[in-house]
Amino acid sequence: MPHYVVLIVNRNPDEQSRIAVALEPFEVSFRMIRVANSEEAERQVYAFSETEERLALVICDEALPQESGTSFLV
Repeated sequence: MPHYVVLIVNRNPDEQSRIAVALEPFEVSFRMIRVANSEEAERQVYAFSETEERLALVICDEALPQESGTSFLV
């Protein structure tokens, strides 16, 4: 059975933590991955193709260091 992942993309560690805490009740069903920029997020997304994990949700900040959150999501 595949495992599901929530990818939190936010450059601010405090905001990452707040989001992760809010999602704690769902950790039984979802693994939380926190990254600080779109480059790290892309690496994670491509890594899922080599595992049984499935990306279920991306929570993305609009103001990322290399590109906007919208550009990353598109």
